[in-house]
Amino acid sequence: MRKLKLQIQMTIDGFVAGPTGELDWMWTSAQPDESMFRKIAELAETSDTILLGRKMTREFCDYWENVADNQPDSPEYSFAQQMVNMRKIVFSRTQKEIKGRNVEVENGEMVAAVKSVEIAARQRHSCVRWCWLCAFTDQ
Repeated sequence: MRKLKLQIQMTIDGFVAGPTGELDWMWTSAQPDESMFRKIAELAETSDTILLGRKMTREFCDYWENVADNQPDSPEYSFAQQMVNMRKIVFSRTQKEIKGRNVEVENGEMVAAVKSVEIAARQRHSCVRWCWLCAFTDQ
């Protein structure tokens, strides 16, 4: 059985975004913490699939596709290319199609969908490594 990994930036009191969805709290200075960014990149290097919730997907894809397409001098450039090129499965009960490179929309139950991807990989005698980037919530 392969590992399903969780990577999420969260405040100590359990928040993943500010009151209006802003993500600027993640870095306390203008530049990201290099050691934390390296850890995130290392986790991504061990993964080949990103599981996302619908609400996070648009901003996630827009941001990393912009860096990959327009910012070759950015320190995030190689990571952005990795994020853009990696398979992304987006879970949504309301959307059938979501714009973004290498995005697949899954409208079924999350557990069943993940298991079907694992079974298909076993039948191909290949390995699927996972990177779980977004927690799912009913809120």
